[in-house]
Amino acid sequence: MLIDRIKDITQSDIKNIVKIIKDTINFYEESNSPLEYDNELIDLKSVLDIIKEKRKEFRDIPAYYSSYLDTIFNNMMFCIHDYSFDGIISISYCYKDEKGRIILPWYTVKLKYYKGIWGQIDSDYKIPPSLCGYLEEMLSYFEKYKAYYEENCDLIKPINSDFLVSINRFGVVLYKKGLDEYFNILNIAGYSYEKDITIESCSDELNKICEEYKEILFKKTFIRIEDCPEWIKKQIQTSTKNQDVLGCKKQ
Repeated sequence: MLIDRIKDITQSDIKNIVKIIKDTINFYEESNSPLEYDNELIDLKSVLDIIKEKRKEFRDIPAYYSSYLDTIFNNMMFCIHDYSFDGIISISYCYKDEKGRIILPWYTVKLKYYKGIWGQIDSDYKIPPSLCGYLEEMLSYFEKYKAYYEENCDLIKPINSDFLVSINRFGVVLYKKGLDEYFNILNIAGYSYEKDITIESCSDELNKICEEYKEILFKKTFIRIEDCPEWIKKQIQTSTKNQDVLGCKKQ
């Protein structure tokens, strides 16, 4: 927790971060900015938007198959839980009466898929054997998102800032490290599951400064597309094709 390391933040740290913020948001106004010449860049706001879109796609898979199975097994209702690429799918189900009303309780089962064979673990509840074919189809669809789920990309150096950047499926973090390699003086995080950009620092002064500039920092911090995680590159390149990636490129 940053709050545990308050003694490590000095006024010199705060002044340095204020300078980095100002340099970052004003960088491309300088006459010889690399932004004039490099078209393979993307800003952190655009990266975060793509991650949020990807998260929605990923979470829509179990929701779609739950609804799909409800229509096939019309005397049952299903809820498929989060999947973490371990071959195990957790499913809750209950039965419905002839009028479509839910009959409690809900039952939860875990199914393990290994070498083409389904095995039930952690419960004795029974499910229709034909259900496994639909779950195998769902697993195949999930596989397209394996890199998205597992790959992290840390210590990315922006081309116009002394902050560092971390990217994974949870979102984008802009941060400044302290002298201790395990201690960040500041995290400015855009999470895929939250609407607003958040700030984590044990300095009230830094929090106040960053609250004012957090949105513009995400829009004006640029990284090279080649430094992004592999799973996001193709989607970035597709979304930026035939567009002015920078939006601020000099004429």
